[in-house]
Amino acid sequence: RVTSNAYRTDVIQALGGVETILEHTLFKATAFPSWEGLFWERACLAKGTRLLRYDGSEIEVQDVKEGDLLLGPDGGPRRAFNIVSGEDRLYRIKIDGSVEDLVVTPNHILVLHREKATDSYDTVEMTAAEFATLSAEERGRYRAFRSPSFELSEKAVSVNHRFMIKDIRLELEATEWAGFRVDKDQLYLRHDYLVLHNSGFEESMKFK
Repeated sequence: RVTSNAYRTDVIQALGGVETILEHTLFKATAFPSWEGLFWERACLAKGTRLLRYDGSEIEVQDVKEGDLLLGPDGGPRRAFNIVSGEDRLYRIKIDGSVEDLVVTPNHILVLHREKATDSYDTVEMTAAEFATLSAEERGRYRAFRSPSFELSEKAVSVNHRFMIKDIRLELEATEWAGFRVDKDQLYLRHDYLVLHNSGFEESMKFK
């Protein structure tokens, strides 16, 4: 039965995870009591996005392999696993301060700082698609940020670690993407020390 369930849920996921008649029929043939926990969303970066290895060298997202160590915002290692790739229409996020655009799948989780009433910030997470639905005024309260927690040997990061997001829009053409998950706090760094959240398979719901 486990094998049959795995096969049927794989087919359902391949069909997109929407409750169509075919998928509903397949689901009813499994032993699961609900849809909960059956689906995983790919949340990834455009191919060519440069990241930092734990040793400080650069690697493009599509070249990351299972077990590779990437650099976390605390200066510690983050192990990559669940390597995935594909093609889709991606969101292009334009960031102030001459910061390189961030190009991600719609369900990629952004980690941002949000302004509070005082001069401090809350760290929040939301998908690119969710961020795109916010009004321009609301988006103006959020900042992308770089890691200020450790000294850089060869690269200079500006004193300003937070950057306004100028624009976000869904690109017209499909683009190849790649991704993975990382352990610990699920955070790692782009080549310019911009803090990024876990990519790869994001479980939408957990089995109980």
